[in-house]
Amino acid sequence: MKSLLRMLLHLLGWVLLWGLAIAISLFVIHAGVDALFSCPAFRRFAQIPGIRFLVELTLNLGGCCLYLGVWGVLTKALGALVSQEKPAAASPGVRREPPAPEPMQTVYATVSGKRRKTKQRPRSRPEFYFHAGFRLADGKELWFRIDEPEYRRLSEGRSGQLAYQGASYRSFQADGEGRSGGRQTRRFASNDEKHNLPLR
Repeated sequence: MKSLLRMLLHLLGWVLLWGLAIAISLFVIHAGVDALFSCPAFRRFAQIPGIRFLVELTLNLGGCCLYLGVWGVLTKALGALVSQEKPAAASPGVRREPPAPEPMQTVYATVSGKRRKTKQRPRSRPEFYFHAGFRLADGKELWFRIDEPEYRRLSEGRSGQLAYQGASYRSFQADGEGRSGGRQTRRFASNDEKHNLPLR
């Protein structure tokens, strides 16, 4: 609604400027004609055939040039006012900083389950996806996508230190074992992957 109102105001401004320029041009032309024909020296040449027509034509051409000049000045002034109202565009060189990465967290957890999903595409070899679930001390359960070696290494019911960053699995060090180098992954497992995948 505001943009429509602003456009109508700009259109009204253009119309008013157009009328003002025409009024100024006509006033100058008529004033010039009256001044010439009221001059005693010019009356001697007024009897020449066609001289009046040439004078009026010359004044009309001058009025048109004056009209175009006034119109150009007014339109330039209006354009400057409109450009001042527009907000300054953002500099193309400004780059947004990427979001800060989530902190690494290490908690005590128990391996609560393992899942494996097989995805078969037409004319291609089957793809296997491995997931492991970990139950925290507060009862919350987290599922991560892991690689096959880590899937084989983990055992359900084992407890230890779980390291993860956001939705990515990092490692799991079971009690009495060395630190594992779990590969980075992308996200938590979805509900379908947690409940509809066969156990190995």
